[in-house]
This record gives sequence, structure tokens and C-alpha cells, in this order.
Amino acid sequence: MDNPLLIDVNSVCKLLGISRATYFVQKAAGRIGPSEIRFGKKLLLRRAEVEAWVNCGCPPRRQWEWKANTRNT
Repeated sequence: MDNPLLIDVNSVCKLLGISRATYFVQKAAGRIGPSEIRFGKKLLLRRAEVEAWVNCGCPPRRQWEWKANTRNT
């Protein structure tokens, strides 16, 4: 799948151009905005939220609020 809805931390790091270690250091410091989803043993993030967060300038977690455009069908 080219653009999965959920991506793992390694994929997020590739998108952001940072290492896994940097990701977790920045997350612990509150600088990673998108929320994570625990799916079994996997830690996943919504690709759309990561992209929206980057497009907004990567604000810190306390300032980040993501509202997905959801449609109930």
C-alpha cells in the first residue's frame, strides 16, 4: 500500500528525516504533536495527522490540536 492510513514510528522518522532516538527524545520533551495509537504491540500514527502537523510548522504537543475531516456514511 503506497499511502497507508496508519504508519509506524520508523516510517514517521523517515518522513521527518530524523532518527528513532531523536523521535523519542522529542516526544518525551513534548515536541512531537501527533498522537500515537497502540495497535497490539505496534505503535502507529495517523499519516494524515503527521502531514497536517508538519504543514502547520510542527507545533509542540500542548499547542497541537488535530481535527480530522470525518464523514459518517
